[in-house]
Amino acid sequence: REPRGELCGEVTADLKGRDIVVVGEVVEVSPLLTRDHRPFISARLEDITGRIEVMVWPKTFEGSREMWTEGNILKVEGKVKLRREDSEVQVSCERACLYRPPEPAAAEPPAPPPETPIERRRLILCLRQSPDEARDRLFLNDLVDILKSYPGPDEVYLHVASEDRVTRLRLFSVSAGWCSELHRRLAGAIGDENVRVESAPGPG
Repeated sequence: REPRGELCGEVTADLKGRDIVVVGEVVEVSPLLTRDHRPFISARLEDITGRIEVMVWPKTFEGSREMWTEGNILKVEGKVKLRREDSEVQVSCERACLYRPPEPAAAEPPAPPPETPIERRRLILCLRQSPDEARDRLFLNDLVDILKSYPGPDEVYLHVASEDRVTRLRLFSVSAGWCSELHRRLAGAIGDENVRVESAPGPG
């Protein structure tokens, strides 16, 4: 089955043994060697919710070495494990690739009348990162709770503005069912100008 998408700050010991997907910025890379002197790394990925340690063992590292550079945003598939010495949560990387955010949707004609609704949408929430990481995490958790109150097939993306750039990430662990009430609640939390809806491309 498809690995479950998670936010970096929400990967906990409860997920031990699960296959997951995380997307985050590489903020730290520590080169290491096995007993037989093969290179591997311990890296830290970060998103707006926090950081997670990722272990990239020799075989995987050999095929993805160039990607593991600070500042790169990666999509990582792997298994959740607990570190032997202190039971800290980490992800054992099985696959990694550079994360490519979706292209902005082209300008579209006026929305069709209600009797022919768009089947799937892409919901974009524009946020500004603050110096207070814990506050940002709590705020994002509140937004996720709102989204989960309106289940549905629509994809959810974050556009997070920091001092020097905007990071675009998909919330793989959350989808929603767009409606006027959800729009009202999100607009009340982050401002109407920071809530956007686009038509999501269909499969194929």
